[in-house]
Amino acid sequence: MSKKSSILGSSMFNFIANIATKNVKLTDTTTDESVKSDTDKEHMELSDEESIRKTELLASNFRMDLRLSKESDSEGNSLHSEQILSVTKEEIFDMKKIEEIDEIQSKFEFKLLSKAEKEFATESHKFENITKGCKWSPDGTCLLTNSEDKTLRIFDLNNEMLNPEEQTVNEISPSLKMTEPEIIYDYAWYPYMNSHDPLTACIFSTCKDNPVHLFDAYTGKIRCSYKGYNHLDELESAYSIAFDSTASKIYCGYNKCIKIFDIATPGKNFQDIKLKDDQYKMPGIISCIAFSKAQNGIYAAGSYTKFIGIFIETTNEPVCLIQTHRGGLTHLMFSSDGNRLYSGARKDSDIYCWDIRNPGKLLQIFKRDVTSNQRIYFDLYKDCKYLASGNNNGSVSFWNGQDFDISQEDEPLLYSLNAHNDCVNGLSFHPSLNLMATTSGERKNFNFMFDNNSSDDESDTETQVKNSEISLKIWKHFL
Repeated sequence: MSKKSSILGSSMFNFIANIATKNVKLTDTTTDESVKSDTDKEHMELSDEESIRKTELLASNFRMDLRLSKESDSEGNSLHSEQILSVTKEEIFDMKKIEEIDEIQSKFEFKLLSKAEKEFATESHKFENITKGCKWSPDGTCLLTNSEDKTLRIFDLNNEMLNPEEQTVNEISPSLKMTEPEIIYDYAWYPYMNSHDPLTACIFSTCKDNPVHLFDAYTGKIRCSYKGYNHLDELESAYSIAFDSTASKIYCGYNKCIKIFDIATPGKNFQDIKLKDDQYKMPGIISCIAFSKAQNGIYAAGSYTKFIGIFIETTNEPVCLIQTHRGGLTHLMFSSDGNRLYSGARKDSDIYCWDIRNPGKLLQIFKRDVTSNQRIYFDLYKDCKYLASGNNNGSVSFWNGQDFDISQEDEPLLYSLNAHNDCVNGLSFHPSLNLMATTSGERKNFNFMFDNNSSDDESDTETQVKNSEISLKIWKHFL
């Protein structure tokens, strides 16, 4: 909706609200049979009761959509975002609603500072170097990205990224690249990483047909490896990795099992937790693992068979098993107090919020747009004040992450930011600064089998490539 339409909608709402609160006198400009013919433009004053009745009648005849929009930046990058708040006749007398709208509009402001698009560009139509998420380092000094070219990239937080002038959008480049031999399944920073202590500056990565690698974040070299073997003594690759609450062990998700490695003893030394026996009954590949930040001794594991398992850290025994998602699990995250668990899955537009104090109880559902098998990350901002997630349509959705109304079936959307022109697969909030990083990219079903004289197929493919966006963007927010 245009800016002019928003102003008109807001004015209409204020007009009707003033009728009910201030008993404004209405004038009837239409022809009334009861009015005498010799008084053409006589105004009819309505009583207080008639004014209220008139207002209720107007409110019941329509629903007013108030759309809040933002303009684009100086380079034409679309910062348009909108929020639709339906005002009914029950809410028309609630003047606090207007204050809430103004407060929301003032909080959700974003400014694009920098981006990395040329870094992920390729000349070949047969290969798309799509990004696969981004993660800020625990100390906030750098940002880590994953992409289809089997490469982890580190972008330093400097003046080039922060762009203090904010007049143009800077194109940033990575300071370090780490390449794996095969496609990367998962990656993680060391939780106590500190740039001033080189020993803690390290990254764990797992890829296809290879052990878990520990990379040095300064040199990009592999320090050591953690090898998982199956019952046939064959090397297996982990599909997910996560640190325990003490950051002394890494939990790696495999097919039908979890292997635990002590980071101080690399190699083949691991503890194996079988998940396919009668005690666990959690089959399939363990696609994601998350530990509670509150250090209450529990962790969660999700599988591609739609299971979520809640485990006790000391004994690795399950507290409960949940199977509700329509697709395989792709991301899990605990709230800062450890009382809630958020889960997301592929080809599933719902983010579920679970009550850990009452295992298996569903607290709330957050609706997003996820229509592919791609891993779409979500993140929590500052003690779960807001929950944010990427979408297949290129937007970033925001919800209330802690004070939501459990009586509602779905938590209402607070804000939607049009961040990219392609699927937003990665999202990460900076641990201390008002910064947010997003990555975009999605596999397209291009037709590469061209005939010798098939110019139409080539032009269609070029159009699809132009409409895709594979990039990393750094946003400044005012939440």
